[in-house]
Amino acid sequence: MTLIFNDSNLNKIFKNYKISKFEKEYPIADSFPDYMTSAVQLRLVYQVRVSGDLKDKIKKLKKDIDSTNSPDIDTAIQTNDPIVLSTPPNDYYNCFACTTGNWPQAHHHLDLINALSAWDITKGLSCIKIGLSDINFQHHVDLDNKVNITSITAPIAPASSNSSHGIEVAGMAGAETNNNTGISSLGYNIRLNYYTSDYNGIVNAIYDGCKVVNCSWYIYYSSSLDLPPSDVQNVLTLAQSNNVTIVAAAGNNNSGTPTDYFYPASYNGVISVTAVGSQYNVGDPSNANWKDCHREFTNPNDPNYNHTYQHNDRVDICAPGYYIETTVANNNYGNDGGTFFAAPLVSAAAALLYSINPFFTPSEIEGYIKNNAANIYGVYDNYLWTGKLGAGRLDAQASVKAALTKAYTANYCNSCPLENTYLTDASNSVSGYFYNKNIYAGSNNSNVVSTSNSISTTLVATSSIVLSPEFDAVATANISFSARIEPCTIVAGRAISNNVTNKKKEEFKIYPNPTNNIIIIASSLFYKGQVNIDVINSVGVVVRRAHKKTDAMGVDKTEIDVKGLPSGLYYVIIRTGAKQYNNKFIKISK
Repeated sequence: MTLIFNDSNLNKIFKNYKISKFEKEYPIADSFPDYMTSAVQLRLVYQVRVSGDLKDKIKKLKKDIDSTNSPDIDTAIQTNDPIVLSTPPNDYYNCFACTTGNWPQAHHHLDLINALSAWDITKGLSCIKIGLSDINFQHHVDLDNKVNITSITAPIAPASSNSSHGIEVAGMAGAETNNNTGISSLGYNIRLNYYTSDYNGIVNAIYDGCKVVNCSWYIYYSSSLDLPPSDVQNVLTLAQSNNVTIVAAAGNNNSGTPTDYFYPASYNGVISVTAVGSQYNVGDPSNANWKDCHREFTNPNDPNYNHTYQHNDRVDICAPGYYIETTVANNNYGNDGGTFFAAPLVSAAAALLYSINPFFTPSEIEGYIKNNAANIYGVYDNYLWTGKLGAGRLDAQASVKAALTKAYTANYCNSCPLENTYLTDASNSVSGYFYNKNIYAGSNNSNVVSTSNSISTTLVATSSIVLSPEFDAVATANISFSARIEPCTIVAGRAISNNVTNKKKEEFKIYPNPTNNIIIIASSLFYKGQVNIDVINSVGVVVRRAHKKTDAMGVDKTEIDVKGLPSGLYYVIIRTGAKQYNNKFIKISK
């Protein structure tokens, strides 16, 4: 890389160095408004990296730059790459098994997939849910606060000594974390819903708004690749159309052969997960559970030497699955293993990705997981299964870091129903960026966001922006209004005009409202062409959809049957070309 400056002295200096990087240190500063002078100053900061013996070269480069007194450079500062000091949750190193001495490295599986570093990026949003399609759900002290109950979730039995497959899987995906109790889980803030272990359970999870469905079960296995029956294909298609990712255990090699295809894991559109070890370094005399080894026991003289879990060309990813501590029956903890343990780790990683951008498609979620996996085919004898262990081993930190480049932002959002939304301004005017806050604008039917006094207003929140139904902000030639969520789960409610000039507000009405049978959408959108209408529930699932062509401008009416929907609040989104218009209605029972 060659740098050219106006100052000839600087050109002479930089000619003596091999520049590997020259870029803005704070590129996002360009997005802040010009009246924020601190941001304007940050736009002028550049980062320079040189190749070679960095310590000596950087010192010399700084000295050479300082000696020029160039007007092009204000200050040259030698910096180091940051070292992030993660604060682990209080049940990470003080977990149940750690303190009892039963399992001193109880979170070795989270260490291997870089969970601590992933949590530095996101601990997940509590409005993102994993649907666990499983059996034998019990109450458990480390799970009950994380579980949502709806009219179609599976029943939860009292804590007992009975079989507890479901809560073992639940503990892997989303045991309550940082609660001074039990164990930590990759899912951290992610919520859990319980469903039956069948395809109907998957459909129920989709309906309830789960973004991920975990299937630690199989219906059957085969030595050949099979196409799904029509009803199963419809289930898989329904998940895709609602942007729901399905994750399934590849199989535990307790039936058939280790290369057989287990279903639903081996169907297209399902992320198939097999297991690797995670506790001991390769070569450890324990001869079992070596990190990233697909083989469970590594001593050739061990009678179980040939035991592995499933491996075939439909496996997508590996995750830790040997001897892992989790929640078990009777409010206790214990260790177990299998691909049914590995799958919920991948489900939790998918949920963290949805927390970064809830509008990721299942193929994008799969891509971030697989494209950022650790290559493990060179570990010990994994070469024996080349092409049959998927993309490699899950790396949660690498996956969520890569996804940050596609973090969700919206040009407008006037209703995002998340928890803890609050920010008001007594002067009825707010302006600026509000990072790491939830914003509530328009309480008590008042307009607390003002674009008066020629001040451009921008709201930025990491969880939600909620504007009252009476709120409206229309930009003029000199004033702009924008709001965006970083990230947000649902964009719904009425649209807000953004960067328009004296343009009549475009909207539509819904009646009767409330309703128990049908809704009539009366619109005057001044649009000619294809119109798409979605009805979504309060957790973002599309429950009704209509498409039509408008052949003339002006008022148009569309009738939609909603009598089969449960009672509650629903949002209607109309899309015309690149524009979107939002409203809402209440469904009541007769």
